Amino acid sequence: MKVFVAGATGAIGRPLVSALVAARHDVIGMTRSERGLTVLQK
Repeated sequence: MKVFVAGATGAIGRPLVSALVAARHDVIGMTRSERGLTVLQK
């Protein structure tokens, strides 16, 4: 399933993205900062 997560680097978004990726979903995350981009790429 393709999933879009707004606030992907926040307190709820970060573990949510990890869980979705672990469950083999295609995840697109949105963030407002360069630091957040780095976090999402890892």
